[in-house]
Parts: sequence; structure tokens; C-alpha cells
Amino acid sequence: ITEFADTYDADVCIVGLGAAGAPSALYAATHGLKTVVLQKGNAAISNGWCANAINNKAWLESGGEPFDTGKLYADFAEISNGRDNGKLVMNFLNRGGEVMNWIMDNTPEKTPVEKGQTIGWYVDNDFSTRYAQYAELLKLMGDKAEAAGATMLWDTPAVQLITNESGDVTGVIGQNKKGEYVRVNT
Repeated sequence: ITEFADTYDADVCIVGLGAAGAPSALYAATHGLKTVVLQKGNAAISNGWCANAINNKAWLESGGEPFDTGKLYADFAEISNGRDNGKLVMNFLNRGGEVMNWIMDNTPEKTPVEKGQTIGWYVDNDFSTRYAQYAELLKLMGDKAEAAGATMLWDTPAVQLITNESGDVTGVIGQNKKGEYVRVNT
């Protein structure tokens, strides 16, 4: 692909505005990073209803005992027969609560109802609203990211990564509804 309808230069290009992309876009944009989001649809996408984070403040403030992340990791490593990415798993176990705290602090308009290790959003204790409420949470994060300066390229799925000679990813190519290609350099 060599011809582009638009080219963007950014610090960060986020592919997908879902459960990982929405908070990533919000974090990057609110921390002064030039952020471009490629989203295949016209809104944030959610197929879930909750998030899980070890030792988040909602859990601890409700009287929950802190989890021993070393023990959790040992159990996980045993289940995975040692084929896990230990650094990645420990990062999730040790920092997941911090990330969830940041999300809750930055989206006070959407206070979770379920406040354990699993954080859930729904209305009037009606568990059937959980999927829609989680989608609204992701939309809220996307809206806040956009308000903080993120460029949202709706209906523009990523179609190719751009790499340099060393194999490092240096950008992303997306294709909009008109069939035109856009390039995001990072």
C-alpha cells in the first residue's frame, strides 16, 4: 500500500476502542500524548460486562483481604505448566488494581455496582443491563479521550502494521469506509 488519503503522525496509535483500547486512549490522550485511534466500527465495542483487577481499591475498601500476588502467580504457573509469560502475568497481578483504580477515578460518572475483584457496571441491581452499561463505560472513556485531543478514525479498521528494518512497529495502516487507506506513523 503506497497511496494514502490521509497521513497522521502520533505518539500512540491504538487499534480498537474496546476493553483495552478505550482506557489506553483515555490514558494516552490525558497524559499529553498525540493519540490516534483506529476503530472498525462507529462506536466503542464491548463484548463483556466487567473487569477484574487484583487488589483494587473497591475490594480493599469493602474489607477484602489483599491477595498474595506471588501465590496467585505460582498457582497460575503450575496450571500453565510453566509456559506462561511470567513478566506479563506478574505485571497484570501487581498493577491491575492500580489500573482499575485509575479507570474508576477517571470515570466517576459510571460508578460500578459490583465492587469486588470483579468490577461490574449495571443499573438498579438489574444484572441484565450489564452489557449495555459496560459499553457505555467504554464509550465514555472514548469520548473523554477525544475531548483530550485523541483523533478517532471511526469505521477505519487497521489492515497492516508498518515496520522498520529491525522489525519494530512504527505505524499502522487503516482502511476507511470509502476504501481509502490512511497511514498513522508512530
